[in-house]
Amino acid sequence: MKRQGEKRTIIKENNASYECFIPTKLADLHDLNINEEINKSIVKANIELAKLEEASLNIPDINTFLAGYVYKEALLTSKIEGTQCTMEDIFDENNPANINLEVEDVIRYHKALNVAIHDSNRLPLCNRMLCRIHEELLNGIDSKYPGSFRRTQNWIGGKDIKSAKFVPPNPEEINNLMLDLEKFINHNEKYDLLVVISLVHYQFETIHPFLDGNGRIGRMIALLMMLEKKALTYPILYLSYFLKKNKLDYSEYLTKVRRTGDYESWLLFFINAIAESSKESYLSIKQIDNLVKKHKHILEVKKCKKITFKVFDILLEKPIINIKTIKDRLGVTFKTASLQVKKMLEYKILSKTSQVQKNQTFVYKEYLDILSKNTEI
Repeated sequence: MKRQGEKRTIIKENNASYECFIPTKLADLHDLNINEEINKSIVKANIELAKLEEASLNIPDINTFLAGYVYKEALLTSKIEGTQCTMEDIFDENNPANINLEVEDVIRYHKALNVAIHDSNRLPLCNRMLCRIHEELLNGIDSKYPGSFRRTQNWIGGKDIKSAKFVPPNPEEINNLMLDLEKFINHNEKYDLLVVISLVHYQFETIHPFLDGNGRIGRMIALLMMLEKKALTYPILYLSYFLKKNKLDYSEYLTKVRRTGDYESWLLFFINAIAESSKESYLSIKQIDNLVKKHKHILEVKKCKKITFKVFDILLEKPIINIKTIKDRLGVTFKTASLQVKKMLEYKILSKTSQVQKNQTFVYKEYLDILSKNTEI
């Protein structure tokens, strides 16, 4: 097989035919040239990742912080697939107008990532886990066979397979190719982790093993590998902003590997994506950390009781909220919850939303603005 893989003609039962692409196994790339330029990009990306990791380890109550933060990657990765909703749509669950928006796509991704992180405590990153993630990601969409590798041919771009921009491997090859990919993920000490992640991403997207959700799962795999190899302790990196912003380049570099076997250019592109995404995530985390410290300091100066700090923690999970939600979460009376919201309004942490409805909602706007930054792309 050629370095870049090969095209294969598939004859169907009615004697009609089509061409699909079979990638080279990653373990067979013995002539990969990790040159000086690639090594420099690896060093740069690892420095940015280390800064991001250090910042996350210095955040008090990191799990409270993550509850809202992780939705940013969930939204960005779903937007690449065409989802049009916003951060406000995700958090404002009481707005009736959100019923017809694609909020559920984002929520399913968020749940799938949490399932993957939970499963990683007992499983290595393997095909069983990927199918479990897929099952959660496409929960309820039976036509896409949630939790199973595809058994029919798919294609990318074009109205049919003949006009497609790219046709992945025929379904009979999927299990074999995915087993090889699983082995490469878990048994490769030859390259730096970022090189392995870049190669795995290319291979997964080229195999396209599921009928739907390949892009979202492919981007999630990169994050899961960083978590598994302890490059990151928490899921705080969002690659999707860079990849959406550079969507044409991303597609061109993938295509270039398939046509010419130029893995080296792909490595430079994807490792740079990790570096730039790490830098962006670091800035976002620092902004949120500084904001949280500023507002907690206000609560301390005002000598607020523990219940007020608990309300503030809820806002980091749900920056758009109503009094009933606070009442239910804390198990207090409506009057007590109302008094807490009044305090947050007085301290200019919360503000009223513009929408007028029976259950007035309130927004932690400064926090939501940071989470929303760069999501309108």
